Amino acid sequence: MSSIKDTILSTETHLPYDRKEITTLFIIFIILVAGCLLLGALLQMTYFYFNGIYTGQIASENISPFHLRVALALSQFFTFLLPALTFSWFVYKSKMWNFWGIKNDLKPFWILSSLLMLLFLLPIIQFSYEINQDLPLPVWMKSMEADATATLEVILSMENIQQLGVNLFLIALLPALGEELIFRGILQQFGYRAFRSPIYSVW
Repeated sequence: MSSIKDTILSTETHLPYDRKEITTLFIIFIILVAGCLLLGALLQMTYFYFNGIYTGQIASENISPFHLRVALALSQFFTFLLPALTFSWFVYKSKMWNFWGIKNDLKPFWILSSLLMLLFLLPIIQFSYEINQDLPLPVWMKSMEADATATLEVILSMENIQQLGVNLFLIALLPALGEELIFRGILQQFGYRAFRSPIYSVW
């Protein structure tokens, strides 16, 4: 393990191209993600238990939005952000900001392209939503979807501007940051180092 870590650290901002080392790191990464997921789930269950909330009540409108926001924060942090931060620190230490490419300059062309792509994709997203609504899903899947919708509606019930800020952080900023670090910052780099192809890496 030390030789793998030394090889990675010596590359400063790039993972090695050796597939054996990439595979080993990938397995470590998956174990880390699974461990963080388990820890997050245990903390959620513990929080609900000490607040007298049981699993069957989570989607109920009687549950306080505060409790659901705490559960959402734990879920987002332990599912994406903590594994990404822990793995990147293990691999690159203080150079992990370079590893993610956060210090790279943003080019106006790519910012404009992203905005145009977003506008182009909005009708496709709406169309896919309508298709999803018409799919003949099993009863248990429809039940899960209904529970998720009910939970989200409770979380989105806001009484002041402070709760709006908390919701924006929990629903928009925290998951976006965590998912970008996991998928683009780590998994795509695994793919690129393993296949040496940006296209395969993205897929």
